[in-house]
Amino acid sequence: MNKEQIKQIALTYLRSAAAVAAGLYMTGVHDPKVLASAFIAGLVGPILKALDKQGVAKLYAEVEMPLVRVLARMERDGVAVDVKQLTTINENLKAHVARLTTVLHDLAGRPFNINSPTQLREILFDEKKLAPGKKTKTGFSTDAATLEKIRDQWPEFIDQLLEYREFEKLRGTYGQGL
Repeated sequence: MNKEQIKQIALTYLRSAAAVAAGLYMTGVHDPKVLASAFIAGLVGPILKALDKQGVAKLYAEVEMPLVRVLARMERDGVAVDVKQLTTINENLKAHVARLTTVLHDLAGRPFNINSPTQLREILFDEKKLAPGKKTKTGFSTDAATLEKIRDQWPEFIDQLLEYREFEKLRGTYGQGL
C-alpha cells in the first residue's frame, strides 16, 4: 500500500466520523468529550466493514479485542520478570555475539565494524569482489535479502554475519533492552 492509498483510506474513515460528530454538534451538543466520543463512534462502522471485507473481522472480534483487556491490565499492573534469568540470557547473548565478532574479523582478515554498512560493503564488494546485489543511494545494499542472494559466493562469512545480526538484535532488544 502506498502513501496515497493510505491517505485515501484515512480520509474516507475520517469524513464518516466527522459527519457523525458534526451532526451531533448541529443539534446543540458542544461538549468536546461528547463530540470526541461521537467522532470515535463514527469510525467503528466503516472500520468493522473494512475488516469484514478483508476477511479478518472474526480475528479482530475473537483475538484482538479480548487481548486489549489483557494488555491494558499488563500495562497497568506490570509484568513480573526474573531479573537473574534475564541477566543470564543477556550474558549468553553477549558471549555469542563476541564469538561471532571474532569469527567474522578472522574471516575478513581484519577488524571492522560489523554494524557499519560502509565497512561491510568494503569487505564484501571491494576486497572480496563479490557480485553485488541491489544498489542504494549510499552504495550496494548489505540488507538480509541481499546477503541471502549472494550467500553462495562466501557462505562461511555471510552465514556467520546473518547469525551475528540475529543474536545482536536479540541481545539489544531483550538482553540489554529489558
